[in-house]
Amino acid sequence: MKTYEFTLFIDGMTESTDEFANAMFEAGCDDGTCGSSCGRVFIAFDREADSFLEAVLSAISDVHRGGYQVWRIDEADQVTQSDIARRLSVSRQMVHQYVSGQRGPGDFPPPMSDTKSGQKLWSWGEVAEWLHVNNFLDEEIVEQSSIINVINSFLSIRREEGLKPQLVKTIRKAVLS
Repeated sequence: MKTYEFTLFIDGMTESTDEFANAMFEAGCDDGTCGSSCGRVFIAFDREADSFLEAVLSAISDVHRGGYQVWRIDEADQVTQSDIARRLSVSRQMVHQYVSGQRGPGDFPPPMSDTKSGQKLWSWGEVAEWLHVNNFLDEEIVEQSSIINVINSFLSIRREEGLKPQLVKTIRKAVLS
């Protein structure tokens, strides 16, 4: 077994309470640390499991058993060059060289957006895949990023189905047909 580190944000809460922490401990989240930041309650886990997927799904199940819902897994998919550099433990200049084609094989993924401020944002999933294909990143990190994106998508759909079921039904029909 391996220990996996990840953070789950809790839906509908703005402050971590003793009641919440006790409920999470009793539900099996004794390998997590409860807290809150910027109006979001979270549990930071160090969970042992055979795989990252198993670790995350078992933690989500434990949170649900404790009477709470998971809002999302904390991994921002939209990243700046500085975020990419931090995740890779390299300089921002090196990332800029990848982006501009001055270093590496070229064909770095294009940014997903150029915000009004002019700051470019990339999809971490696309960047991680490019890094892996070009032997700069371990496949396990790419797989973890994919797992996080899929689970966060399902969690988002679940929330929207509760708020706007007809809208979700219409979009699902149009997109999946």
